[in-house]
Amino acid sequence: MPARVQKVGRDVSNLLRYGRHAPLTHERLFVDPQDIKLKWSPRKLPERIPFHEAISGTVRDGDWDLAVKQVCKERKYRACAARFVNGKSWEDTGIIDNLMKKIARDGEVDGCFSRAELLARYAALDRLYAEIRAAGRLKTRDEIGGHGLREELGILCHIGRDGTLIRARNGHHRFAVAQILKLPVIPIQIGFVHKNALRSGQFQALRVRSRQLEHQAVDPTREHP
Repeated sequence: MPARVQKVGRDVSNLLRYGRHAPLTHERLFVDPQDIKLKWSPRKLPERIPFHEAISGTVRDGDWDLAVKQVCKERKYRACAARFVNGKSWEDTGIIDNLMKKIARDGEVDGCFSRAELLARYAALDRLYAEIRAAGRLKTRDEIGGHGLREELGILCHIGRDGTLIRARNGHHRFAVAQILKLPVIPIQIGFVHKNALRSGQFQALRVRSRQLEHQAVDPTREHP
């Protein structure tokens, strides 16, 4: 089944099961990046939960949202802090050597197959950091362009049982840059949504807050409502 057809099918299924407040695949929310303090750590779970971006918007029950760690302990986050806060070279942050070990083991990481490609990737991140700092905001996927659905390929966050935002995958560096620069608002795409967050209204509260923050995402000089 083509991916887009599958995603539309999930949206219809969610609507029929959960009503008009049901989550949408790759749904975009605007959030304060400083509110995101946890990173999903599925290795802590007793059983493997298969997850990939294509199942964004899936409503899931259970204790999956309790398997977390502090987002600031993530290796790529620490490397970005060492680079952009402390002024270290990418090599001195240790991230290049770490990823080279993954290339030696798996043949590829983040689309890179060699040290030279990794260095080029991180040089591009330097340029992205400068662009985001100058603009004072992160662009949505619509602004960047492409043929994705809604905020597909954007920073991915699960929604925990109490509405907690939990970093998952995609956009590790963009998220770290947003926190380091203390951006007031960023766009994210939703991952799993805990069933309790949907039942209690916590997910809908995030949507309401998102609409309030959306104007500031377009105009970063505008104060929080």
